[in-house]
Amino acid sequence: MKNLVALCFVPPDKVIEEFTWIKDSASDNLDGLIMYFEDTYVGRIMNRNRRAEPRFHISMWNCFERIEKELARTTKELCNNYVIRLKQLLKLYTLM
Repeated sequence: MKNLVALCFVPPDKVIEEFTWIKDSASDNLDGLIMYFEDTYVGRIMNRNRRAEPRFHISMWNCFERIEKELARTTKELCNNYVIRLKQLLKLYTLM
């Protein structure tokens, strides 16, 4: 299961390749989880080796580029950064 979580840190163009490796090496008791993940985040293989559209496109949940650019990965981080910056500005304002 940790491997599935780690997919968000893989370059977007490598996600399907890495997911396929995880799927092939997963034990049978994880089939339900693998199928859910495939339908929801990667897209199940349909006819002619084409994948169906997942519920959440890879670009929505993949963090690779955000980490590479040192951007916030979550809404909480964005809010925390905003609050910190706002407090800094308010301190400057009260000093004037």
